[in-house]
Amino acid sequence: MKFSLFFSVFFLAVLHACLSESEIDLEDEEHFMSSDSFLSEIQDESRGKTCIERNKECTNDRHGCCRGKIFKDKCTCVKSGKTEKCVCTQKKWAKIIESYIGDIPALPKPVDDKCVPKHADCSKRKDDCCKGGIFKYQCKCYDMYDDDGEKTDLCGCVSPVEHQAIEGALRIAKKLIGDRWGR
Repeated sequence: MKFSLFFSVFFLAVLHACLSESEIDLEDEEHFMSSDSFLSEIQDESRGKTCIERNKECTNDRHGCCRGKIFKDKCTCVKSGKTEKCVCTQKKWAKIIESYIGDIPALPKPVDDKCVPKHADCSKRKDDCCKGGIFKYQCKCYDMYDDDGEKTDLCGCVSPVEHQAIEGALRIAKKLIGDRWGR
């Protein structure tokens, strides 16, 4: 009963919002739909430009400041009399965050953009094992000896015992909860 009451009130609210549009709202939407994508216009406009470096004048192009490591610099203006001078600067909070975080390292991509499946050989790609149920598999290597006595490594993507225990406990808990509520 509560469920149907909630959705009926929600449906009426959505219906009211749809029917309460005025002609001005519709004109704004038509104008927005008639122009090209705002983002593509900005990209086309900014492709040919070079950005303005930090602490350089940006009076003529206030949106052309370069990007720092993470955040874009802002054009800060100072007015003296009738003239106004603008300089690309970095906000203090952005400077603190960038100095704390440093460079953002790019995550290494797998060789063929696919992960190594469970129990497959991961000797050459130890960090590219696939994700299991909840956790990512880990590459585990074992020392093997041939008939000649030569040592070789046998590597495979496996799930550690702790991860198996947690996933098993969650499966059992899910089953118990489902059985209790009749699902």
